Formats: sequence, C-alpha cells, structure tokens
Amino acid sequence: MNKYLTLARVLIRNGAMPGRSENRREKTVVLVVILAFLPVLCMEAASLWNAYGTIAASHLTGAVLAGQMAACCIAMILLGILYVISTYYFSDDTLSLLTMPIPSHRILAAKFTVVLLFQYWLEALIVLPAFLVFGIRGGGFFYWISAILVMVALPLIPTAICSIVSVLIMAFSHFFRNKDRVKFFAGLIAILVAVGITIPLEKLSDHSGSAAQALSSSGSAMKKAAMLFPSDYLAVKAVFGGTAVSLLWLAAFLLLSAAAVAVFLFLGNKLYLRGVIGLSQSNVKAKSRGGHFQLKKRRPAFAVARKDWRLICRTPAYSLNCLLGAFLVPVILIVVLAFTLHGGVTIPRGNIMVISLSVLFLALISTTNVVSPTAISRDGRDATLACMFPVRPADQIFGKLLPGLGLSFASLLIMVIPLCILLRPDSFTAVSVCILSAVAVVTFNMFGLFLDLVSPKLDWDDETIAVKQNFNIAIAMFVMIVALGLPAFLVYKLQLDLWGGVIFLLIYNLVLLAVAAWLLSWKGSMVYGSAGLAKKQVEKTADRQKTIRIVISVVVVAAIFGMIGWEMLFVHTDVKITASEVSVSAGIGESSSFELSQIHSVYLKDSLPQVDQKIVGFASGAKMRGSFSVKGLGRGHLYTQNVKGPFLYIILKDGSFTVFNFDDSGKTENLYKTLKQYAK
Repeated sequence: MNKYLTLARVLIRNGAMPGRSENRREKTVVLVVILAFLPVLCMEAASLWNAYGTIAASHLTGAVLAGQMAACCIAMILLGILYVISTYYFSDDTLSLLTMPIPSHRILAAKFTVVLLFQYWLEALIVLPAFLVFGIRGGGFFYWISAILVMVALPLIPTAICSIVSVLIMAFSHFFRNKDRVKFFAGLIAILVAVGITIPLEKLSDHSGSAAQALSSSGSAMKKAAMLFPSDYLAVKAVFGGTAVSLLWLAAFLLLSAAAVAVFLFLGNKLYLRGVIGLSQSNVKAKSRGGHFQLKKRRPAFAVARKDWRLICRTPAYSLNCLLGAFLVPVILIVVLAFTLHGGVTIPRGNIMVISLSVLFLALISTTNVVSPTAISRDGRDATLACMFPVRPADQIFGKLLPGLGLSFASLLIMVIPLCILLRPDSFTAVSVCILSAVAVVTFNMFGLFLDLVSPKLDWDDETIAVKQNFNIAIAMFVMIVALGLPAFLVYKLQLDLWGGVIFLLIYNLVLLAVAAWLLSWKGSMVYGSAGLAKKQVEKTADRQKTIRIVISVVVVAAIFGMIGWEMLFVHTDVKITASEVSVSAGIGESSSFELSQIHSVYLKDSLPQVDQKIVGFASGAKMRGSFSVKGLGRGHLYTQNVKGPFLYIILKDGSFTVFNFDDSGKTENLYKTLKQYAK
C-alpha cells in the first residue's frame, strides 16, 4: 500500500493532473476554468433548490438523484476513454516505469488513481449540487454518511469500465497500437456516441404540459438508470434509506465498486505488458518516388497556408480538434434543431434582436475550430525557424490566417443554409445576418491569430497540448462573447428600430474589423519578424504571466460588480399566469412557480415582511428576489421592489408562501384581484 501511494503521489506531482505542474500559466488556466464553472454549479443548485418542494411532494428525490448519477457515469465513460488510453499507454513515464521492478498491477493502480482524480471534476459538476441541495433540505445523519461515501466511490465503476475496455483494445488489436490512430479514432467514436445519445434524448424530452407534469413523467428515470448502472440503484437506496438499514445498501454498493476495480487490476496484470510492448509513437511509411521532384512556384502566403493545411490534416490531434470541430459542431446543432423544431418555426420578421443574437451565435460556432488561435502554437519549437525564412512576415501571417478563415466560412455556410430552411427568415434578416456574421468571423480569426502571435505556446512534447491546453482559445472566446454581446445589449436597451440597429451593428463590426486588422498587420508583423518568436521562447515570461493574472483578476472583479449592478438596475420581476400555474422570473436562481390549485389564501398588507435569513437570491435593502426565511411564515419567496405598500401575500396549501410588491402599486393590486378568485 505504501509503494502504491508513493507511486501515485509521484505521478500526480509530475504533472499528470492539470494544474499540478510548475507552469504558472497552466495553473492560471485551471483557476480560470474553476471560476468559469462556479456560476454553472450555482445555477444548477438554485434550480434544484427551487424545484425541491415539487420533487419531494411527488416522491421523486430518488429518481432525480438516480438520473443525475446515471448522467455522470455516462459522461465519465465517454470523456474518460481517451484520457485512460493516453494515461495508461502514451504518457511519457510509461516506458520508464516498465524498466523498474514494479508489478504491472501497481503501475495500473497508480495510473487509475490519476484518472480517478480527473473523474472527480466531472462528478462535482454533475452530481455534487444535487447531493448538497437534497442534504440541506431534507437530509439526516445517515444521509450525509452515505452521500459522502457514495460520492467517493461513484467514479470507480465507470473508470474501471473505461480501463478494462482500453486494456483489451490495446492488448488484442495491433491496429490501435499506434498513437495517432488511437487519438483520432477514440476521439471520433466518443463524439459520434455523444451525438447518438443526444438525438434520442432530444426526441424523448419533447413533451408538453406543466412543470409538475413534466417532473412526474420522469418517475421511471430511476428504473432506467438502474438498467444502465445497477450500482446507482444501490447508491440511491443507501442515501435515502434514512435508517441503519441504508448502511447495508451502502456496503453492497461499495463491494460492487471494489469488485469492478479488482477485475480491472486482475486483467491489467495479465494484459498490460502485452499492450505496451512494441508500442510506437507514430507510424511513418516511406513512399518511394520513381521520378524527379518537380517544384511548383506559388505565392508565399498560399504556400504557408498549404503547409498549415497539410499539418492539420495529417496530425490526428489537430484533425480531431480543428478539422472535425469545424464540421461536426455545426452538424450536431443542425440535427438537434431539426429534431426539436418539428415542421419548422418561423422567426419574427424584421426583428433587430433576432439579427444581433444570430450574429453572436453564428460567429461563436463558426470559430470553434480554434485554428487561428493556435496557428503559431501548432508549429511548436519549429515556429522560431519562420523568422529565418526569406519571406516577409506579413505574407507568413496572411498564410497562417487563411486555413482558419476557410474552415470558419465553411462552418458558417453549413449552418446558414439549413437554418434558413428550418426558421424561414425574411430576405432582409437573412442577408443582414450573413453579412454581419462574415465580418465577425474575419475579425475574430484575426484577433485569435494575433493572440497566438503575442503569446504562443511553443514548448510542448504532445501536439494535443497546443490545441487543448492553449489559454489563447479561452481568451478569444471570452472577448468574442463580450464584444458581440455588447452591441446586442445596446440594441435592446436603446430600443433601436430595424434600420438603425442594422446600421449600428454594421458600423460596430467594421470598426472591430479595422482594429483587428491593424493589430495583426502592424503589431503582429513586429512580433513575427526580427526573430521575435525566438526571443519570446528564450526569455522569461514572468511579466506576461503577471499581466495575465492582473487582467483575469480585473475581469473577475468587473464581472462580479457587473452582475451586482445588473441585478440592481436592470432585473425586474415578471409574473406570468397560465391556465394552471403562476410562473415568476426575476434573474439567475431567483425564479419560481406554483400551481393555482395550491393557493390557500391571498391578502394585502402594508408592512414589509421581516426577513430572518436569505437562502438563495438577491437582497439589497427593500429589493428582494428569491428564497428567504421570513419571521412567522418560515421559508418562502419574496419579490419586493420598495418599502411602500401594499404587499401581496400568497399562502399555499403546503405552508410555503410568495410575497409580491412592485414599484407600481396598481400592478400589485391588479395581481391581487386576479389571484384572489383562486383562494380557498
């Protein structure tokens, strides 16, 4: 056990996990990723918190948790296959460990632990909010004991499945004993399986009715999850048993997980060496040429573009992340929309918000091929040789830009034609969106290339690092969302008409294009020429890293204050009454709904409710939106705008409540008159 722990600790410290290396840049990327996913976790937890009353009343807590765990296990298997093969067989330490007197099962156990840490990230994103919400709202002593142990053991079975499949493939298939083939085909299969799962889910999720009916229709989720992963059934029984009997279900779940790991280690001890011996980094075939080479004269920019295009097509990591990404992502979106929008949907004609949001959506999806933000990084250490070529830096930069532009325009074309058929926009909207999207695509390809020129990632041993761990991609995407989301926000707030909005968007995008072209042609040429890349690779990058940390800190602080300002100034309570329920939307994590049949009493008061504690929501003085604990009433929802009355109190049959107060007192009184008739 001590030798296993020592080996696992060494593998983790040597950078097997993201953020464990000494590179400050990678640690910064991990920190940014964590901060980026925190709002997602908060939104998921808030949604479950608001829906907990309906879930508990319908006795669906077990079904919801089983569905969450089944989804988590599927994600672990789909995303873990490629990571398992890479860690077990193609990591730099594999051959070194085999030369040491270490048994195969101990090496696999240590590498299994490394993969397990990666799976815990997925588990935290998918399952952790459900465990926390259900525990806080209704969990007891045995719940927390079982929940903690289930969270620790849940990734064991999916990781063991990935590991067993990987060991069998590598041991018995010579075709997959090639690094490039494995990376390409494993990634492609994972993507196709994910698409194959997404389409039936979209088909099955197409139902109508109220939120309560939709939730009730998912009551069979626990049985379906048990069919896919029987261990999830044991885990749910252990968590929600509520007595000491749940410990027996917990013991069964832990024994089943341990058995899966034991089976993997047994097979791995027999087959691991067979899969590793003779493993090649890549397979290069020499092609004999009978005649003489015939040189073709091309323009320098097109020669550079041709060289980059061949590099993308011939390197599996680049083909999978760049080439396939340019075509698969648009195709997946179109297929999902085609299954969702049965018979087609007609969008509003001549709507400026439709145009501005469509430009943001199309430009964002069209640039997901990440070709331009990694154009320099893909060359690796060879990028310094470009400074010695007898070709002008401007020509080389233009050649580097062409592949990204070509793939982005191909993605744009793949999306525009089917969307025009599905959504049937008017001709003016279609032409405006196409022109503005094309300008935005050129702009952000230029900006992405400029980022990679200024801060390239040249020091790597595995080509996947250049495209998967390149911080420039995240910066480019973030800047694009902000730069294209800002005009959409301004169009909405200024209430521009169709022609005024289109002219504003066109001028705005042309200004961005001019700025990006100036940066790339002037600053980019300065960096690319005069051995600029060679200097950047040799010199220390401490100042740049410090600048990146400062910028990230400023962006995070600005985002926090921006969200607070948005909540205070622009978010208002919106109440919609349908034939069966009242739905309230008031911001992120602050929405709720209740059935009209559940109303017990409705009355008006002039006094503001006395709040004991905020649970989930926004509170600033008299402005409160979300879930609160109120003195004398317990837990409920408050949507108040000021301290002046009247305040509308709605008491539900289950003991919960909702209190409304608007700036316009007439709106509060009208809502009272509307809901009073449903009180019993």
